[in-house]
Amino acid sequence: MRRFFAPVEDGRALLKEEDARHLLFSLRAEAGEELEIVDRGRLFEARIASTSPLEIVVTGEKKDRRDPIGRLSLIFSPLKNGREEFILQKGTELGASLFIPYIGERTVVRPSGDSAARKLERYRAIAKEASSQCRRESVPEVLPIAPFSKAIMEGSGKRLFADEELSLTGGFALEAMEEETTCFVGPEGGIAPKERKALIEAGFAGVSIGKRILRSETAAVAFAAFFLAREEGK
Repeated sequence: MRRFFAPVEDGRALLKEEDARHLLFSLRAEAGEELEIVDRGRLFEARIASTSPLEIVVTGEKKDRRDPIGRLSLIFSPLKNGREEFILQKGTELGASLFIPYIGERTVVRPSGDSAARKLERYRAIAKEASSQCRRESVPEVLPIAPFSKAIMEGSGKRLFADEELSLTGGFALEAMEEETTCFVGPEGGIAPKERKALIEAGFAGVSIGKRILRSETAAVAFAAFFLAREEGK
């Protein structure tokens, strides 16, 4: 069953214009088709009463929630060829609640101005689409791209960063995670020495995410997978 995020008023779901076009012209939905509507964390059953004009009638509320109980924040950097989009998509599927993109000393892709605004719009669209696909009741928040010094102040709970210096000797990330956890991964060039020092001063603990050196996007998704394992493996 297809899922959309939209406000519910007076027993009707009010889709945004782009979602309505997608439903009618891309998905070719017809009257009578059933949908799921999410409004502010509440999940509703709905039915298309009419396609011209589009009218979606809410028929009941569902209780089978799929959102995580805990809160995972991921701090990551834009990457070559848009590879950070993988972080947004898979992180959302695995339960991340907040994405914090940043520009660090060794970040290669450095969007600014209109380019940064377009990136943010794209990031948020990916998170929304992935939330619908994996049947979440909320869309993760995506913050505007920020300087390293500002980004590491965001997030909440236990603060961890993937430290390749600890790949063989450090504490394992899964064991260090808590119900609220913020995870930082470096860009293609890795974390600069002064940034590593700043992370520690900001309360981040270096952890290992395995014996092999991972790409930035792989490391971020590994953190999300560990968080999922901790939460759902209890």
